[in-house]
Amino acid sequence: MNKRGAGGLILVFSIVFSLFAAIPQLVLAQAGKGIELYNLGLSNLSQEKFKDALDAFLQSKNSRTGKANPSDGQIQIALARARLGLKQYDEAWKNLEAARLENSNSSEVFLYRGVFYFQQEKYREARNELDKAISLNKKEAYAYYYEGLAHYHLGEAANAVEDLKTFVSLDPDAPEVEKATILIKQLC
Repeated sequence: MNKRGAGGLILVFSIVFSLFAAIPQLVLAQAGKGIELYNLGLSNLSQEKFKDALDAFLQSKNSRTGKANPSDGQIQIALARARLGLKQYDEAWKNLEAARLENSNSSEVFLYRGVFYFQQEKYREARNELDKAISLNKKEAYAYYYEGLAHYHLGEAANAVEDLKTFVSLDPDAPEVEKATILIKQLC
C-alpha cells in the first residue's frame, strides 16, 4: 500500500473511531435532556408559569432515557401540578391516577390529590387525601398546609390551627407562612 492509501485508511479509521467515541456523549446528552427539561418545568411551576411548565414536562416525558431522569410517577405528578395550575382538572386527575398506579405509597400523589379536591372546594375529600399523605410522610409540609385550610373551610378551627402550626414549623421559609400565621392568629 502506498503512502496515499495508508493516509486515507488512517483518516477513515480516525473518523470511524471519532464517531464511536461520540456515541456515549450523545447518549449522555440525550439522557440529560430529560432531567434538564424536568427541572425547567419545576422552575416554571415555582414562577406560576403553568403553560410553560406543562410544555417542559411533556417534552421531558418524551425525551427520557437512562436512570438519571425522573420516573414515570414523578413526571405524572409534575404534569398534574401544571394542569392543576391551568385548572385542567380532568387531565390532572388522569395524571394523578397514573402516578398512584405507579407508586401507591407516594405521599406526593395524595398531597396533589388533596390539592385537586381543595381547588374544587371539596374540602372533606381534600382532607381525606391529605390525611393519607401525612400518614405516609409526617414531614410533608404542604399536606399540613392544605389540610389546615380544609379544616378551616369545614369549620374545624382547632384542627386547622394545629395543622397550620405544623406547616409553619416544617417549612418556616415557605411563601405561604405569612398567610398561615395570619389565619392561626384569627382562629386563636
